Order: sequence, then structure tokens, then C-alpha cells
Amino acid sequence: GYEYVSSGSIDLSAVTGTAHFALRYTSNSGVQGKLFQVDDIVVTAGSTDNVFQTEITNWITRPVINNGQLEFSVLENSQTLSARIASMNGAEIARYDQLNHSSLVQLPLTNLANGAYVLILERDGQIASFTFVY
Repeated sequence: GYEYVSSGSIDLSAVTGTAHFALRYTSNSGVQGKLFQVDDIVVTAGSTDNVFQTEITNWITRPVINNGQLEFSVLENSQTLSARIASMNGAEIARYDQLNHSSLVQLPLTNLANGAYVLILERDGQIASFTFVY
């Protein structure tokens, strides 16, 4: 028979950048089994305002969700600023080109269904991204 072994919870809060996960399969010489199964993987994150920064940047303030809008300010002048909102699988949902980058930027979210999204900001060849839950 099979023996399922739980790994329990693994705290990844200290991980920055890209993370890789490895699986370990152990057996003994008396067992002919060459089958393993991975099941019930759950990844969760915590935040007080449903916005999670995925790229470190210091040229904008951290976006916040306020009254059906995603708001942030640009801290450094730039020639160009554009924003995209994408689904978690990468499909573009909204695009905002040539944003006014000298004041508070407000992107409407009212047309989005409840769910998780990615905000991708581009300016002068730099990219910042944030995931958020609406």
C-alpha cells in the first residue's frame, strides 16, 4: 500500500525573488514502487490591504485599493508611464498608456470581477509589478 506523508506548513516569509520547490521521494530496496503523488498544494500570502509587491521599486508609492480604484503616486519624474492590469495567467485586462505621472494615479477597478490580478507598471525601461486581490 501507499503511505501519504504531509510536509506540514513551510514558512516562506523570508524568501525574496524567485523560489524553487523540490520534492523528495524515498523508498527502500525491498519496495518495487516507482510511483509518487503530489497533492493538495496550497500557497497563501498575508497582507493587510490585499496588495503584494512582487518587484522592489522606489519610484512609486505602494498601490492601495480605495473606493474601487487602485491608487499610487510616482516619486520620480519619467518620460513615459504606462500600466497594465492582467489576470494571474497573464491575460491583459486593461491598459493605460501615457499616464499623468506628476500626481496621484488612479486606475478604475469597478469593471473587474472579484479575484487576484497583477498590476504591471513600466516607465523609462523600468518595470514594477504588484499582485492584488479585488
